[in-house]
Amino acid sequence: MSAPPATNTPLLPLPCAREANPVENSRAFLRTHTLGNRVLDSDDAIGNAPCDAWNRLANQPERIAAIASRAWAEVTFRRRAPHTSGRCF
Repeated sequence: MSAPPATNTPLLPLPCAREANPVENSRAFLRTHTLGNRVLDSDDAIGNAPCDAWNRLANQPERIAAIASRAWAEVTFRRRAPHTSGRCF
């Protein structure tokens, strides 16, 4: 008796939600506030600009928290009322 053939179910990629990704939010912040629309005069300046921008941002933890957090993504826990019926749910 042979085994039944395996069924292959392809895994489809999930849609990207860039607004929910804190890394994408940080990159977008750096791009719009420090790195975008600049003309740099040398190769060294091109290499140093992202490092300088990242270090400036890394020294502002409250800014990082604001960029990475979303009000709609916060998880809060409510204490449930005790069961009075004597049954488990």
